[in-house]
Amino acid sequence: MSLPLPQKHALLRRAVHQTPAFVGSERDTVLPIVPNTTRPARCSSMTPPRGTLRDITVWVAAPAGGELQDTNKQVHPEEPTDGGATVLSASVLKRRWLDADVFAMPAEAGEEPGAAGNDTQEQELDIQQEEPKEQETIVANICVDPGKPRSLHGCSSRRTRRATTVTTSKLYLHLEKMAVVSAGHTQHAYERSHKVLQHQVRYNITMGDGGNLEGLADEQDAVLDIHQQQDARMGRRRKKEREKQGRGKQSKKKTMLMGGRRRLCLAAALVVVVACASARSGDAGVTSAYRRKAEATVDMPMDADVFRVPAGYNAPQQVHITLGDQTGTAMIVSWVTPNELGNNTVMYGTSPEKMEMRAVGTHTRYDYFNYTSGFIHHCTLKNLKHSTKYYYAMGFGHTVRTFWFTTPPKPGPDVPFKFGLIGDLGQTFDSNSTLSHYEENGCGAVLFVGDLSYADNYPLHDNNRWDSWARFTERSAAYQPWIWTAGNHELDYAPEIGEEKPFKPFTHRYPTPYRAAGSTEPFWYSVKIASAHIVVLASYSAYGKYTPQWTWLHDELTTGVDRTKTPWLVVLMHSPWYNSNGYHYMEGETMRVQFEQWVVDAKVDLVLAGHVHAYERSHRVSNVAYDIVNGKSTPVRNADAPVYVTIGDGGNIEGIADNFTQPQPGYSAFREASFGHATLDIKNGTHAYYAWHRNHDGAKVVADGVWLTNRHNMPTDDA
Repeated sequence: MSLPLPQKHALLRRAVHQTPAFVGSERDTVLPIVPNTTRPARCSSMTPPRGTLRDITVWVAAPAGGELQDTNKQVHPEEPTDGGATVLSASVLKRRWLDADVFAMPAEAGEEPGAAGNDTQEQELDIQQEEPKEQETIVANICVDPGKPRSLHGCSSRRTRRATTVTTSKLYLHLEKMAVVSAGHTQHAYERSHKVLQHQVRYNITMGDGGNLEGLADEQDAVLDIHQQQDARMGRRRKKEREKQGRGKQSKKKTMLMGGRRRLCLAAALVVVVACASARSGDAGVTSAYRRKAEATVDMPMDADVFRVPAGYNAPQQVHITLGDQTGTAMIVSWVTPNELGNNTVMYGTSPEKMEMRAVGTHTRYDYFNYTSGFIHHCTLKNLKHSTKYYYAMGFGHTVRTFWFTTPPKPGPDVPFKFGLIGDLGQTFDSNSTLSHYEENGCGAVLFVGDLSYADNYPLHDNNRWDSWARFTERSAAYQPWIWTAGNHELDYAPEIGEEKPFKPFTHRYPTPYRAAGSTEPFWYSVKIASAHIVVLASYSAYGKYTPQWTWLHDELTTGVDRTKTPWLVVLMHSPWYNSNGYHYMEGETMRVQFEQWVVDAKVDLVLAGHVHAYERSHRVSNVAYDIVNGKSTPVRNADAPVYVTIGDGGNIEGIADNFTQPQPGYSAFREASFGHATLDIKNGTHAYYAWHRNHDGAKVVADGVWLTNRHNMPTDDA
């Protein structure tokens, strides 16, 4: 079984005592290690238990990508039958999992434990196994660095240089009965365990004290004491306090007693400590303390590789697709030819060698102040089958380019599907990080909540930045449909330079299937993908009573949605209705007052917005009464209400919105001033997993996640 890398790392961090908590079939997952039988036995500072001691010192590096397949038998003859903290398995283990390279390290003659110095001791995990009589006992020193592929960086350099030989026999750390697992993450997290004995497991978790170049997280470490299967005490201490007390002493400051469900206490605590340092504001929610580096957010230069113009005369560029009808049996293909009109024809089929179907599209151009666009083509591919991979090509007569896409599955009540959620992307280096991380998550379509290119941030609304943005996103948007929402940066309203037609570049470049949804404008419409009904609203078009958008939404929610066929109901807009950030505070209030009651009555599951360049997720609340004078709010929990998510943190040139109001209001469940994207993984008609992925300055991190239950089929208290 192959697991995504973040899940592998999460399982590595999971420590299980007696009755383990595992996910699915990962119960028998094992970690192979190489025994160094040439090294003298030692057991660090702990008293040796009965039995034979064998010392094992290994370095483990987990590359991103690849799998490890191993069917070797472990060397221990049999597995202990008690519930102790054994690490051995008696069966032939054929699991594929960790993606680890393991290196045995010979010791220098006469070397004593810890002879390499404090830096080596600080980065080793000492495990003492307490086992029955007649059983072999293992004391293992393990350094794990899963964040640096095939690298030993962060461990003792003196020992690393000798970590070159690999012995042939192998032992296995059997996670089902293992008491301790330690892992690092891009050299920013370290876990060290002392004694494992009689329900007392002491974890010292040091966050980022390896001395790396970034130097962001060495101010404090954490201590977690597991007293029993239900309780744990966690404390934090400052770096200066740690130096005063010595490495083996725990500060009593800033500790809290944590109770948890049996089997889950330690695993949950480790995930919380390693994933995110956060500050709580009463019972309102979490305001993450994480802050990205402070350098300016800048656009990539026009000669950046991601903006590269494809080779060949008049080669099609800026290719992107979106649904051509409500369900995905049609797809709109758009592209630009820069030199001349060329050919409007698209050939497509289920094989790149046999594209026999033909569609002829249309073209358009526009002028904006001193800019004239290329020839913009739109062509609708029809009669497509659901869940089918199609190849398509355009540019005939000059330079032909070929792409592919997979149509979404046929709408149905239990059809799974995974969406990507992106907003306010722009075209900075951070934008590139967001898109790169999104591409790793295996989604089938993007729900984009507005603010695309940010061309209007340039003098005279430089529309060349519309071209560069479309070339930048082509690597994703040409291969899967992006569902578009118009934001304020799509307005491009500039009467001072004679541009008084709103949304001119956006409407010329990015079509939507609004007519198929019975809409009169391309800014509000709906689509049905798998088990989800997606409604797109326009924050910057009229929505007052009896306006076209008001009328359309009323009809859509009352007669256009069939929850027996598409139980998940998701609404997209640009300006958030619930926002505890000082930036754009309460800008969505008039639209909320107009439509929120409809949304609650329809039992919408999720409302997605952008605009605010930070991340925030709400509880299920409705009808918040604001006090405009001091900004206080009175949230009302409502099981029929949606979860509101602000995902305007794509990484654009305007930077992070880091001015959250204090204290955190009751409706806010989690908020953080960072760049990233989110995913919505619909499993069936009752459950979906929502996750927000923080960019973390280059390392993909899942910082916030929650299981959602469907408001129509299972309206439980999930948020």
